[in-house]
Amino acid sequence: MLIPIHDDNPTSRTAWVTLAIIAINLIVFLAWEPTFQSEGKQQAFFFCHAEIPYEVTNQTSLAEGGTAAREAIDQEIPHEGAALQAFLQRTCPDKSWWRSVFAAMFLHGGWLHIGGNMLFLWVFGNNVEDKIGRLRYVVSTWCRASWPPPRRF
Repeated sequence: MLIPIHDDNPTSRTAWVTLAIIAINLIVFLAWEPTFQSEGKQQAFFFCHAEIPYEVTNQTSLAEGGTAAREAIDQEIPHEGAALQAFLQRTCPDKSWWRSVFAAMFLHGGWLHIGGNMLFLWVFGNNVEDKIGRLRYVVSTWCRASWPPPRRF
């Protein structure tokens, strides 16, 4: 079997935390992300809300990062640093790199991405929740998503 639909490990209780995480992810995907809008609006949304490695490493947003951020953008998208940085300063001037770490836990890049993630969460999350308990499951889920802490170079 290539894609697991279920497993053979019985659980002793209903996986309410796993179900809640799946529900939150689906609500965010359908109600907050611009899932049904243009590609440009989707890209702008992700620049304003998603975790971007440069921002976490440097603990600043691309909009506020000045020349260093412009140069980093130019390395990824040649000759677009100044224009993209100006766009981000207008569109999302108050982006917090720390909030983006939390938001990234719930953002998905498309239907296949969220479908695959929620399927695997459903198949395997209930067993983990049942084995370690609800509280430890929530704490371990949060810690894995936000660890290791960003470093300054």
